[in-house]
Amino acid sequence: MATMTTNYGSKVTLTWGMTTPSSDTTLLIGRESTAVDNQAVNKYLDIIIGGKFTLHATTAAIGVIEVWAYGSWDEGTTFTSDVTGTDANLTLIAETKALLRLVTVIPTAAVNSNVHDWGPIALAQVWGGVIPDQWGLWGVHDSGGALAGSVTEWQGIKFDSA
Repeated sequence: MATMTTNYGSKVTLTWGMTTPSSDTTLLIGRESTAVDNQAVNKYLDIIIGGKFTLHATTAAIGVIEVWAYGSWDEGTTFTSDVTGTDANLTLIAETKALLRLVTVIPTAAVNSNVHDWGPIALAQVWGGVIPDQWGLWGVHDSGGALAGSVTEWQGIKFDSA
């Protein structure tokens, strides 16, 4: 009988400039990441994501940082909502934001330069167990001022049979 083992890929930094959008009390003015192609090469069964967000050095406020996922079902021709698949600022309306998949909500305190570690989160669960052929993240926050720092990493998972 075959034995299944988990095979973790190398960690990769996601191209996602979350320090660019300023704080938005409506939680609609945010930033999307560059899409990751899961179909052409790796074909991971799951993706683990996590990272760090650093609050503004002088204007941190009580609020939240929201991380949402988007995907493509047609090799990157069409993405969820108004997403383009490139690292860019993106303003949504409530109806289009609702089409994204909520990954996590990180509460923030009014502590200047506070670092918020988040993850690990398995992305397959966000889509009901299957990673889309291309995926990415969209984030927004109302933590006062622009974020001072941001890094998000992902790691693919496959299963080997021996």
